[in-house]
Amino acid sequence: MKLNFFMETRKSKDIAPKGEVRWIVPRIEAEKGEIIRTSEELGIEEEALFLACKNGRLELLSDADWENMDNCCSRDTSWKLEEAREHLAGTRDFSRIERGFAEGHDIPAPMVLFRKGMPPYLIAGNSRLLACRTLHQRPTILRVEME
Repeated sequence: MKLNFFMETRKSKDIAPKGEVRWIVPRIEAEKGEIIRTSEELGIEEEALFLACKNGRLELLSDADWENMDNCCSRDTSWKLEEAREHLAGTRDFSRIERGFAEGHDIPAPMVLFRKGMPPYLIAGNSRLLACRTLHQRPTILRVEME
C-alpha cells in the first residue's frame, strides 16, 4: 500500500523541493473513525465536526500549540527515533512514515481541532507528528476550527 493512499488534490501552497515532504489535505473519509472518536470524546455533534474538518486549512503547527496539545505523545520534545519505533511497534507502520519523509512523499497533514478557550486537540495524525518530532521537522496540520 502506498503512503499517499488518502490523498486529495488540494495541496499545500508551499511546493516542497525534491526530497522534502509535501503536506496535503487528508481525505476526510479516510479519517472517519478518528473524527467519530473525537466527536464522542468531546461531546461534539458528529456532522458539525465533519463539516469543520472539510473546511479546515493547512498551516504550520506552532511550538505553543504543539506543547499545549494534551492528547498527543509528540508534545514531549525528548523523543528519539528508536524510541518512536518501539512505541509504535505493532500498532503503526512507522517505517512507512519514515520512508515518506526520506523520499519526499505527499503526506496527509495531521488534523487538529481548535476551539476558543480550549487547548488544541489532535483528531488524527499522532504517528505523523511523532515522526516530525523525531526527525526534527516542522509539521503542517489541517487546522479545524469550531466555536
